[in-house]
Amino acid sequence: MYIDGTPLEYYGAKLLDFVPGFPSLTNTVLEGKNYALPRLLHSEVAPKPLNIKVTIRQPTYHEATQTASRLILALNKTVELYGPDGLYYRAAMDGSPSFNWLSIGLLEVGLSFRAVAHGALEVVEIPRNNYPMHYPGTAPAGYKIEFTAPTALSSFTIGGITLASIPNGAKIVIDGIEKMITQNGANKFAESNLIDFPRFDPINPDMIITMSQYIPITISYYPTYM
Repeated sequence: MYIDGTPLEYYGAKLLDFVPGFPSLTNTVLEGKNYALPRLLHSEVAPKPLNIKVTIRQPTYHEATQTASRLILALNKTVELYGPDGLYYRAAMDGSPSFNWLSIGLLEVGLSFRAVAHGALEVVEIPRNNYPMHYPGTAPAGYKIEFTAPTALSSFTIGGITLASIPNGAKIVIDGIEKMITQNGANKFAESNLIDFPRFDPINPDMIITMSQYIPITISYYPTYM
């Protein structure tokens, strides 16, 4: 296991158990009348539970406790965990860790998280207008659109999002992952018609990338899984 790219062993711990659960679903269902077929109107997917156990072995109780404290400090934030299942987990601790002394200097630590599982970052260069894309994930995921204006543009539209007054050479980022729109690093939200940030829907995984005129753009995203 890795914590923000650093091996777990760096923190003096050894992985004992790594158990991801299944996310909870909050569904809005139209039941219909006279025993009509129900219809799913909306579904919200919550982060999944992730339970981890590690062991810490040190010569003394004191040293083991200090090692555990440093590990908890590294984990008590939003972290990127890489698990033995080959997936990444953006996770936050969900409650206090548990401690179980197995012997002198041998400590078992239980950790619980709420997490979103995803694959490695995918980067797609869009070679033409009306370009088809397929999203391989099983949970919704925001995606980032990036381009550099090849000339001054009074407006530019991609996927229904219109930006106004783009100068020549400006670096534009429409970021559905971090939820921001920037021009050369400065906020450009006010010069857009954005209602919803761009994201993939696993129920309709195939989409067409359309633009008001073709500009070489890059789309990046993390395939995200239930």
